[in-house]
Amino acid sequence: MTTPLRRHVVPRQRLLVAAAFHSADYPLRRSTLLDSGASLHVFNDRTRLRNFRAATYGESIFAGDTEVPILGWGTATVRLKTPSGRKIPLALLEVAHCEGFKTNLVSLRRLNHLGYYFHNKDNTLRRYKNDRVVGEIESHYNQFVLEFVPYDAADAAPRGAFPAHNHIS
Repeated sequence: MTTPLRRHVVPRQRLLVAAAFHSADYPLRRSTLLDSGASLHVFNDRTRLRNFRAATYGESIFAGDTEVPILGWGTATVRLKTPSGRKIPLALLEVAHCEGFKTNLVSLRRLNHLGYYFHNKDNTLRRYKNDRVVGEIESHYNQFVLEFVPYDAADAAPRGAFPAHNHIS
């Protein structure tokens, strides 16, 4: 039932994505968030993408009122934590590479088209067809996180707009 993103992306078309970007010290920089407002998957790290191909000149997205160029497209894999604690892979197709994004985003809308839904009563990702739990969605820094990858001590501590206490975004 899925349609490749390419059918929806016309060269020079601008896509809307709500996300923050341009900060190397964001504590979820290497993690992957579930984003109900994103219209496509976005990763900030080129090394996470397989089958990479360069974007067409002019392809970009908006994050707030800032236009961010899409540098390329590829396939990414996130490791979902199951209720038993195992990690299982979830392949994401047509992932945009946007250097400088604060974190990686997985579009809930695109997951819905693949037959998955977010059950926010118990913070799980489930299949529509059988209601089976595929993975758990964790909460870190008040965000829904599909894959948590902690930053190491070499990374700067969060500061500025990202204090250690909770805020509603």
